[in-house]
Amino acid sequence: MAFPTIRSTNSGRMVTASSTVTVSLPYGHVQNDLLIIAVSMDGSRTMSAPAGWTLISNPTNTTANRLAVWYKVRGFTESNPSISIGATEMGTWISICITKDTYSGTPEIATVYGVGNTPDAPSLTASWGAKDNLWFAIQGWDYNYAATSTPTGFTDLETQQAYSTSGASIWSSYKQDAVATLNPSSITITTGETWYAHTVVVRPAAVAYEKVSVKVNDTWRSAAGMWIKVDGVWKTMESLNIKVGDVWKTV
Repeated sequence: MAFPTIRSTNSGRMVTASSTVTVSLPYGHVQNDLLIIAVSMDGSRTMSAPAGWTLISNPTNTTANRLAVWYKVRGFTESNPSISIGATEMGTWISICITKDTYSGTPEIATVYGVGNTPDAPSLTASWGAKDNLWFAIQGWDYNYAATSTPTGFTDLETQQAYSTSGASIWSSYKQDAVATLNPSSITITTGETWYAHTVVVRPAAVAYEKVSVKVNDTWRSAAGMWIKVDGVWKTMESLNIKVGDVWKTV
């Protein structure tokens, strides 16, 4: 098993107020890549993405700002999604592309809201347990204050300060860690404000086996076609089931 791989990332900010924002996807994305986007927006608007994008978090604890996250498995073709804001506002966004065949399933998320200058992504336990997991910490806050630190052990990914005090800012970082539960430490922004923080985890791809061999008298032989004794009777083996991760596979 190996950690999911980040193919590329992107980010941007609105420089004029609008009721929609187009998120530029990362460069080089291909079919079956996993795409994740997060939008940090001023105000208390209900944001929505185009069909095909799955919303995994859009908390509404405060009227000052929002931080929504969506994901999608990249189709045969993919255009930059236009996010409807519901009213004229300003904000920032990030996009992440995870390489196909390095992940499995869908991302999971935990969210917390707070006020102050230390946005702190919450503890998250992956439902599948301790594997080669890819973790993200994503924070968004009102205003255009700068962030000055990164969660311990994490690597900076994308960050955008709001264009003006009428917007909302965003920060992201990641960590590869084969644990079931992770609680990122806080970041620091220059001045206290209302904020949201998300912890996101992506499951690694299962190990795939197309052929299994066994060693008989110093010779490696294919499992298919071998003989096994069942209730005193020798039978030819047509296939063999093995458990890979949590999934039974026929070889």
